[in-house]
Amino acid sequence: QGGWRLRRMARRLGYEQTRLPRLARDFDLLVCIADMFPGLHRGVGVVFVNTLRIYDLRYYGDLRLRTLDVMARIGFRRADRILFPTAAAVDEVVKRTALPRHRLRVVPYGVSLDSFSGARPLETDTRYLLLPAALERHKNIETAIRAIAATRDSKLQLWIVGGDSTDPEHARELVRLAHRIGVADRVRFLGGVPHAEMASYFKGALALVFPSFIETFGFPLLEAMAAGTPIVASDIPVFREVAGEAAVYFPASDPEALAREVERVAQGGADVSARVEHGRERAQVFSWRRSVDELCLCFADVLGARGDEG
Repeated sequence: QGGWRLRRMARRLGYEQTRLPRLARDFDLLVCIADMFPGLHRGVGVVFVNTLRIYDLRYYGDLRLRTLDVMARIGFRRADRILFPTAAAVDEVVKRTALPRHRLRVVPYGVSLDSFSGARPLETDTRYLLLPAALERHKNIETAIRAIAATRDSKLQLWIVGGDSTDPEHARELVRLAHRIGVADRVRFLGGVPHAEMASYFKGALALVFPSFIETFGFPLLEAMAAGTPIVASDIPVFREVAGEAAVYFPASDPEALAREVERVAQGGADVSARVEHGRERAQVFSWRRSVDELCLCFADVLGARGDEG
């Protein structure tokens, strides 16, 4: 599998670094949405930073990611603007790449409130925590599994929605962990779930548990806020930037702390209700209209700047 992934990366980079600059000559603006920008491009262009895994190699440091790290840095030197979904992501990447801040812009993602307004909770009698994440090391799913074992409610389950294609061995490690600590019957690995169905999963969940070590944004936080689902998230800057007071936070490597916060949320009460209501209000700020408007302003800015230079 590793050889196949390297070949796919080589094809991608070959296209982005050689063919894409030629195709872009006929356009006023080149927009690259996935971290890579062609170092040979001479026209106006912007690039989106979508993942920290390329720049933070603590969790995955194979040849593929090291190569992408180098190529991303080359592209950053050429792009007119480098776009991030959060200021916290800017800080994390700048620490590792020394990017000039005058070319960086924050354009937050949005959420479609309509997707959640008419959704009904999943039909189940099971009390479950929802963890939507690919089975990858930086997602810190191990801590959530250990937290389930530490909770006093023996019927509470953890439902993990996400694929295992990136790191099948880690996925197997997570399954083995659940068996080893005696919670295999309480941890469900659901694989991929169609996005159209996810609103019902959020609506039916006791809480969203999102324990990641690193993220550029944390889109499930927005979805949980839109759905009116309580949030228990790892205490990292990006999550506080997105969720604010809508979430309760725990130290990312502390399953007992996560278990305690889950139990507090399960008890309900005025504090939980207030956070849910705050989340609904906060989700309205993260509209796709706002995101698109800010993106268009950025496009106009770089096109105008290059026009002034000409």
